[in-house]
Amino acid sequence: MAGTGIFPSIATPHSSRETVLPPRPDLPQIPLRSGPPRGMLTPLEWPDHVARMGVVLGLVTFLAGLLLMGFEGTENILPFVLITLLAGSGTVVLYLAIREAGDARFLKTLIVGAVLLRLGLTLVFHHLLPVGFFAPDAFTFQDAGWRTLLYLQGEGARPRQIAGTFEAGYFFWNAALYWVFGFLPLAPKLFNAFFGAWTSLLAYRLAGELAGRTPARIAGALVGFFPSLVLWSTQNLRDGPVLTLLVAIILLAHRLRNRWSTPGLVLLLTLIFVVGTLRDYMAVMVVFALLGTFLITPARALSTNLLLAIALVVTALVAYDQLGLGSRWVESASLEFVDEQRRALATGGTAFGTTEELEDPVESLRYLPIGVTYFLFAPFPWELESFLSRMTFPEMILWYGLMLLVPRGVWYLLRNRFTAVEPILLFLLITVPTYGLVEGNAGTAYRHRSQVIAFFLILAAVGIAVRRDRKRHRGSRGPRPTLQIQRSDPALR
Repeated sequence: MAGTGIFPSIATPHSSRETVLPPRPDLPQIPLRSGPPRGMLTPLEWPDHVARMGVVLGLVTFLAGLLLMGFEGTENILPFVLITLLAGSGTVVLYLAIREAGDARFLKTLIVGAVLLRLGLTLVFHHLLPVGFFAPDAFTFQDAGWRTLLYLQGEGARPRQIAGTFEAGYFFWNAALYWVFGFLPLAPKLFNAFFGAWTSLLAYRLAGELAGRTPARIAGALVGFFPSLVLWSTQNLRDGPVLTLLVAIILLAHRLRNRWSTPGLVLLLTLIFVVGTLRDYMAVMVVFALLGTFLITPARALSTNLLLAIALVVTALVAYDQLGLGSRWVESASLEFVDEQRRALATGGTAFGTTEELEDPVESLRYLPIGVTYFLFAPFPWELESFLSRMTFPEMILWYGLMLLVPRGVWYLLRNRFTAVEPILLFLLITVPTYGLVEGNAGTAYRHRSQVIAFFLILAAVGIAVRRDRKRHRGSRGPRPTLQIQRSDPALR
């Protein structure tokens, strides 16, 4: 049944034989009140075109990848089939959990295109490019993952990457895959391809619960086929899984604030724990963001949110005390430590701020706008010197245009869905300045930006829907209709 369980229906199905729950009146819909000018696509139509184009491009790259894999030999074929079947089953389960009858066809096209494109590019890059071509960390994860497996089997020394740190989950993940499939560097890349596709489904659901069906479709298409999100999900990097988990965490937090669920709370805490094993500082930031969200809440929903805050604090303190979750960042939290991290990153041809000193609060505040600007908008068109940086030019132009629509989406949600959008905004208000202070390399900032891109794309999707809706009525007779949101749920008021 579509939209059941933790994910209720977000839209009324137009025509479908599938049975769905009736739409919840508290979930807003940005209506399409009249047709667009001739030749123009409505916000409900162009995501379908993007998804179909993704399927076509995905088929081409997927077939090319299969040919390259065949030329390399047959040893990778069986693991490829097994991983595809296993992760594909997870994709079906997630699709069934969040699908909407009115959008079933779009979601099927979206997920097929997102998966095929990522799998195809994964195979092409794996067979044609050296390890670490896009990010040197890929070789580190591959090598340290294999050495971790050897260490666990008593055949080698413990890798330094897993020594004395809680943030070793991705190395153990690589080791687990090598234990199952042998030394197969392709395995983690294939799983990451599916993680990236899952993020588009979760973004669709999160945007839908924030602002309705139109932004949901736009957000799903943007996240599913945004170039850098596609790229990083084809590499053996932890960025893709972390982003998938972050979107799932924000979505679960939003759901739990309005409807208590013990299994949902357990799942939320589990996902935060997993994020901590991948990027411990990200777990710390999401804990603070959710804690603020649970404490800033309407009086009628205070009891539920207070229980969530207590559960979050208790679990975080236990994980910190017993497992050392985030201890490196909490215990070393100082401007000197931040400056040390930034200097470690400020190397290479795309380094910036190499002469800055952040050990003084005034200097840190002065540098913050510079760091945030680089984190959100680098590499700039006038700084494209290398081949890889030039490849980002089309995406950056698209990114700049979408970022112009983010304020419109934020303003609309603040006025109409303040409580619902709190988790996203608080998370961004914590992560973006933190990254802005730490980043010292435009290339690294470009990759780290993937941890927040999905949330900005969701806000941009709302901005696109609001802009097109209002623009459509600019020349109409009579007073321009205003966007209305029905909110019968007291927790959303």
